[in-house]
Amino acid sequence: MEFNALIAAGGLANRLGALPCSKEIFPIVGQFTNDRTKVVCENLIEYYKAAGINNIHFIIRKGKWDIPQLLGDGSSIGVNISYKIMNLPFGTPFTLD
Repeated sequence: MEFNALIAAGGLANRLGALPCSKEIFPIVGQFTNDRTKVVCENLIEYYKAAGINNIHFIIRKGKWDIPQLLGDGSSIGVNISYKIMNLPFGTPFTLD
């Protein structure tokens, strides 16, 4: 059986304050990244890969073009990534709906 993954990335992240990029691709470094820089969603993608899930669908809103610009179609990280555009950035339930 083949599985597909959804990553809800359509929100505004107002509670996080001003960020220089989308929260999903914000760089992180530390003990969980073996001291190399990763972006936030990279761990989730790696867990999906480890579970045998290779088709990942990002649900984004207009203005979050930095996510597809960074991740592209996923071929550089060994997965297939597609992007779905939503219109209402009202939170995760609305994004997934």
